[in-house]
Amino acid sequence: MNFYWAKDTTYLDTRLDADQLDRAKYAEFLTNYLESFSGSSQVFNLNAEWGAGKTYFLKRWCQSISDVHPATYIDAWRNDFSDDPLLTVVGEILKTLEKYPNTKVEKNRATALRTTGRFLKQATPALIKGVVRTYSGFDTDGFKLEDFDDFSEKLMSAALSDHSKKSKDLEDFKKVIKAWLKEATASGRSQLPMFIFIDELDRCRPTYAIELLEMVKHLFDIPGLVFVIATNTEQLQHSIKAVYGQDFDANRYLKRFFNRGFTLKKPRLSDYIRSRRSFYAVASGFHTALMRTGDGAICMQTEDDISDSLGSIAEFFQFDLRTTEQWLTQLYASFLEEKNKNKYFWLCLAVMSAIKLHDENSYQQLFHKSYQHKWNDKPGLEVVRSTYSDLQVAAGDSLKKIEFSVTPKHLGSQEFDNGTEFDGTLEYKCEVSVLAFIIQLVSFFDERQSFNKHSSIAEQAADVYRRNEVDTWARKSFCVNLAMDYFESQIGTKKINYCSLVELASDLE
Repeated sequence: MNFYWAKDTTYLDTRLDADQLDRAKYAEFLTNYLESFSGSSQVFNLNAEWGAGKTYFLKRWCQSISDVHPATYIDAWRNDFSDDPLLTVVGEILKTLEKYPNTKVEKNRATALRTTGRFLKQATPALIKGVVRTYSGFDTDGFKLEDFDDFSEKLMSAALSDHSKKSKDLEDFKKVIKAWLKEATASGRSQLPMFIFIDELDRCRPTYAIELLEMVKHLFDIPGLVFVIATNTEQLQHSIKAVYGQDFDANRYLKRFFNRGFTLKKPRLSDYIRSRRSFYAVASGFHTALMRTGDGAICMQTEDDISDSLGSIAEFFQFDLRTTEQWLTQLYASFLEEKNKNKYFWLCLAVMSAIKLHDENSYQQLFHKSYQHKWNDKPGLEVVRSTYSDLQVAAGDSLKKIEFSVTPKHLGSQEFDNGTEFDGTLEYKCEVSVLAFIIQLVSFFDERQSFNKHSSIAEQAADVYRRNEVDTWARKSFCVNLAMDYFESQIGTKKINYCSLVELASDLE
């Protein structure tokens, strides 16, 4: 087995990037654990939130063990157009076992199909007609129950007989799969157990998801079969409650189906950002474009500084991995055009795009004048605080820092509020909270605000952090404002360009 995931690969026509989140070790650990159940059947739940990389993990895991274990990957969501999950699971299992030439393929396949045919939902109407015709002696066409007093007795007898046949077929099906697995592993080229990976179950129709779990538990409790079912378990519980009612104990219900469970840990978002191909797209120069914006006046020292700052923003807004990927893709599109790389301050675009993804209504209120009457004349700072108060608490101070350097060479000499002269030829490192930066961004877009750019912002930032380091914050805030002054001077009154870029990833003016 090959758990070296440091290189890109392709599996099932899907490009899988190199593993930047060090998750191969989890697949190796779980494989070793599940191999111990080769003599029994297991249904294992891999739990992770939406966008946490379950599909990548399952496909890479399946590929890694397929040279030693019979293994197959099933996308349940792509197949829930069918009313019967049995068709999907049986089809994939047979397709995998047929790859082993030392097995009695035709005989095993015919037996498996014959014995499972009775369990297909599509076959039920025809079976009922056949049962009635066989055991009652009457044709069902034009049949009326009131014509036959003894019909109920005969139908019950027929149903019991059919149930007996189903039980025998079920045992025959399990025997043929067990024998087929034994044949497939007899040569030593592969070994038990066989792994069946089922993905995206939580995205399926609730009834389909429940039927698949029931079917796996009752039809496939075959020694040598291990099912790994990936779900957002919390979301799956909501789906179950949609069928059985909100008071239904969905958590206890799921424990009936899963023997074991494992939660795929969510990575730090800065690490996730570093792992994305869009971030390191060499052709576009995306990551290098972000290192210097505003004609070089605003810069980041390293690529890790950029990913850490982006990660701080994403953590502040409590993005999951999928939302983070959408956000990165939009930023990537924004900097495809060469003219945008110096014209726009990437940090403003990043924060504005994040606000829009987080809450469209808040974005409209903060940056579009036609919506600002909804503020009810409240100061912009209060609007920002009321909008993001919960986020402010949840994110935590350690997760909402942005660091960058400012070289305001175009602005000449300036003074701090304490009278100290600032030499515009030097580079100053700036650290600011996400919330404080949002406050400044709003003050730039809203002409009604009367924020004193060189003192009150520092006091507000100090209040946000509950610190008394006003002078320290003044210096940091001063650097931020020089950066804001610079991009304001570059674009003049065309502030709406930022909105155009955020909304369409295109500079329309």
